[in-house]
Amino acid sequence: LAMTLQHEKPDLETRKTALLKKEDELKLQLNELEDLLLKELAESSGNILENDKLLASLNETKAQASVIEQSLNESQQLQLALNQERDVYLPLGHFASQQYFLVQDLAKLNTMYRFSLSTFTDVFKKALNARLEDDGSTETRVKLLCSELAKLVFNFVSRSLYKGDRATFAIHMVRGMYPEEIPDNEWDVFTGITGQDTRSRESLDRVKLSVPSWVPSEAAARYAALVNEVPSLSQVISNTPDDQWREWVRKPHLEVELPTTAQRSLKPFQQVLLVQCVRPDRLPPMLASYTARRLGLGQLTLASVNIRTLFQDETTPLQPVLFIVSAGADPSQEL
Repeated sequence: LAMTLQHEKPDLETRKTALLKKEDELKLQLNELEDLLLKELAESSGNILENDKLLASLNETKAQASVIEQSLNESQQLQLALNQERDVYLPLGHFASQQYFLVQDLAKLNTMYRFSLSTFTDVFKKALNARLEDDGSTETRVKLLCSELAKLVFNFVSRSLYKGDRATFAIHMVRGMYPEEIPDNEWDVFTGITGQDTRSRESLDRVKLSVPSWVPSEAAARYAALVNEVPSLSQVISNTPDDQWREWVRKPHLEVELPTTAQRSLKPFQQVLLVQCVRPDRLPPMLASYTARRLGLGQLTLASVNIRTLFQDETTPLQPVLFIVSAGADPSQEL
């Protein structure tokens, strides 16, 4: 949040710092007046009501304390107003923090997938410096910055991943960013944590009797597990005639040609689950399309890395670049 405010509203932090300093000075003055008042009372002699000098000093101290109290109240009100301006950028701060920890989770997949905070900070600064077209409102600016940060994080991190792990990282990011779109029960079906009991040979014949005729026989157990965990799917699927489903399941690229009724009624991730269930061979392109769309990317495939651009834009004298090349790859010509 501090980095965002320093870039977006540098005057805001300056004003807040000056305000806090002034507030501390006023509190210090108030304490000094209180100490002075106590000292004068302790050193006074005789009847206090007849000590004109002491009474005058008390009145002056009271007036000064009143002015200071009023200044403190005004300062607190101004600080609240500044905090409200700062809070507008809180969603971006929370989003960036979420992105960082999503990236850190990659170490569980492969011990080489480790990214430092300073590296992530550099990516965050790039997002802040990106030229974005907005309508001038801070809320819109924050949303655009969140979207830009997600794209930069995926592209930057994916360059360091094995190709087979990019889709895993993509769906991990999507679930972290939009947890409401992927409930736990649907995620468990997707990862194969639940529904294992329906796959046993003893229950297979019984399962086949409960699934629609258009579902391939080898997918009957998976389909039963799916509708058992996500009951709403069965109702949506039944609203479309079996002939349409039978024709759909035979299409070579069925992931882009879902029946119209199902497209309107099924949530995006439920469509992924359905393709995974009946045609697991088409899951990779379906998952790539879904995650690219949610991440705001045209596709998950990365552009080839240009070493000259990498050297000019992303390296520093203190930050080396490590190349891990596969058999047959030779970057020496570009170097």
